Amino acid sequence: MNKWFPMNIVQIDVKNLGNLIKKIIDNNYSIEYKIHTNLNDQSKISVIKVKKNERDVSIIIAHYITQFYSTEYSDDNSRDSAYDLTSTNTVYFIPVNPVIVIILDNNVMDLLMNYRDDYPIDNCETLVNKYRLKNPGYRNALKILLARVLEELRGGD
Repeated sequence: MNKWFPMNIVQIDVKNLGNLIKKIIDNNYSIEYKIHTNLNDQSKISVIKVKKNERDVSIIIAHYITQFYSTEYSDDNSRDSAYDLTSTNTVYFIPVNPVIVIILDNNVMDLLMNYRDDYPIDNCETLVNKYRLKNPGYRNALKILLARVLEELRGGD
């Protein structure tokens, strides 16, 4: 039996995924990581459920790199700043695609739709551009994952 319910699917320009997650938690929502995968190109994809009072209100689908990508793939100029960040034990999650958000409850829509941020460090835009140049099919990762999440929502196998 298929389940259908109203939802909105939007893309949000996010430059610091960790900051978005913090904002969600700071607004009394909880998160649950459903999928986390490291891809062969050293990027990562995650599916994150946003909950309010144990009820799913949103699903975030993100494709991102961390500053560790820069230590393997960037030129020597950005390697130094990546090393400094790595030594502070801080990990930044830098999306390479707009983040896809499935909104299941309109109460969370304003929080997510009004979200704005900046890159967490100076060389992030350069890292994202280098990643995109080396991986021209990067946009496909989220399309496939979105289809899978939607199938699960409707009760499919």
